[in-house]
Amino acid sequence: MKVIKPFICSLLFITMVMSCSKEGPAGPSGATGATGATGATGATGATGATGAQGPQGNANVGSRTFQPANITWKDTVMYGTNYKQTRLNMPEITKAVIDNGVVMVYGSLLFGEPWTAFPASYYEGGPSRFFAVSIATGQAVVRFSLSTNAVPAAPLISLRVVVIPGNNLGRQAAINWNNYQEVAKIFGLSEE
Repeated sequence: MKVIKPFICSLLFITMVMSCSKEGPAGPSGATGATGATGATGATGATGATGAQGPQGNANVGSRTFQPANITWKDTVMYGTNYKQTRLNMPEITKAVIDNGVVMVYGSLLFGEPWTAFPASYYEGGPSRFFAVSIATGQAVVRFSLSTNAVPAAPLISLRVVVIPGNNLGRQAAINWNNYQEVAKIFGLSEE
């Protein structure tokens, strides 16, 4: 029995060692820890490539004022309507301007503003008065008529024509074309 006792003790010891393991079922997750400190700012990246050259600007925006003494009005009938008509010579009005630009005509009708955009109409203690505009290469044509269709007398007003080539329009957001002062400010037009 002296041999069996150490043998049983050894077997018991080996069984205990073998049955002890470090693996078992996973325990519950712990709470999330606090956010760590922000790391150092990284180095500045390399400068990007230079962008492509934009389109060439155009300094050809201009205006011209026609005074009453220099305006020739002629009687004309168009589609049964009697008009006074004048042709304002403007060599700046090219086919390119007609196709892609803007031509504005203003009159000095004295409604609290020095310039009123055409076309325009108004009532002044009698028949209503109408101003219309058409554009052709080299000229702006202004027509004046009355609501009664009577042949009107020539109006004694100044006219101003503003010519803006198409390549000057891309940078202009919302322009109030009816307000000459705004147009003049945006395009740097001087008072003549």
